[in-house]
Amino acid sequence: MSSDSHRPITSSRSLQTPLGHRIYTTSREVSAEYEPPVVGSLLSASNFIAGFNNHYVLDSTDSPTNSGKRVVVTHGTFPSGTFTEYESVAYTFPAFYPTAGSRFPGGSRPRQRVVPARVVYEYRLAPGNWLTAATIWNYSDPTTGPFEVASLIAKAAGVNFTDGDGDSGMVGDFLNSAFINHDTINNAITISAPGDLFYTIGASAPSATTYNNWISLQTEFIASRTIHKWYCGYMRRTVYIKAQ
Repeated sequence: MSSDSHRPITSSRSLQTPLGHRIYTTSREVSAEYEPPVVGSLLSASNFIAGFNNHYVLDSTDSPTNSGKRVVVTHGTFPSGTFTEYESVAYTFPAFYPTAGSRFPGGSRPRQRVVPARVVYEYRLAPGNWLTAATIWNYSDPTTGPFEVASLIAKAAGVNFTDGDGDSGMVGDFLNSAFINHDTINNAITISAPGDLFYTIGASAPSATTYNNWISLQTEFIASRTIHKWYCGYMRRTVYIKAQ
């Protein structure tokens, strides 16, 4: 067997996501006793190949040969920074309770649409503080966790009242049933009816006025944020869409 059989052979390929990032594959014949590099470790921790000390071992396989075994290692750096792609996603926009606004005349039930999205990818060896990031929106900042409306309509609908004539009823009897059980965007709703009933339901978060302003400003909010395995590390994918 010639000495060339022990010489490492390295090739590389460019990834589509993140676009242009390269990963490398190195093949080398070694003795049967050789322990292949450990997945997740720096390549500098082994004597497998020189010149790639800052690369992480992304994958490692070995197979027997006549004189030992052949080890194949996939290695590379973790993509630094954030990478942005654009694609279409299906998203269900929240219901609107009827308001005086012209954008949703008569209100609107939940609307599923396929819309353009800005998708941000991040990469790291361990998830770290990704695991403690907000899992839902904090109702005040559209750039936090995935958007979720805080609506008081369903809760208010179950409130019992007694009018001035002594008759009792439910607030929900005076609401459009199509919107009661949804995460509904609404401004404060004042209900008045014969018998001296007067009841106010608080505005959702965001209110209809705020959300309509977001539409005008083309404000983005997070539609989803997920964590995925990426070789020996992790990738976080955050989808941003514009209010509409």
